[in-house]
Amino acid sequence: MLFRSHEAQMQSNIEKYGYPTWYEFANEEWGTKWEACELVHKVNDDGSVTIWFDTAWAPPIPIYEKLFNMGFDVEATYCECGVAYAGWWINGEDTEHSISFFTDDYEDDSSNEQMEEFFHKNGLTHAPAHIGG
Repeated sequence: MLFRSHEAQMQSNIEKYGYPTWYEFANEEWGTKWEACELVHKVNDDGSVTIWFDTAWAPPIPIYEKLFNMGFDVEATYCECGVAYAGWWINGEDTEHSISFFTDDYEDDSSNEQMEEFFHKNGLTHAPAHIGG
């Protein structure tokens, strides 16, 4: 009985939201399995906005695309130390790199400094605010 109830709920969700569960929705619409957390923002002197946040395992590329398609300039940096990649998404162009300079304790000071250097060497003004897995 419980399984049929679950199936019925998933079918209802598909009809109402287009996805059987929240997990499928988040992955397809946001590109990551959870919504952003630990959100911090700053309005800059030039009127632009800098936003820092964490997501699960992947950058929210569909969100960047949506903002860009709405007419916003988007410069985003991201890092996922657990699977050793980092990159940036700037106005429709995604550049991703493997990173190999992390220690087992990838939140130590030397790894943070190397990540800052990595992003600045590639012409970006901001490295991700959170470097972790």
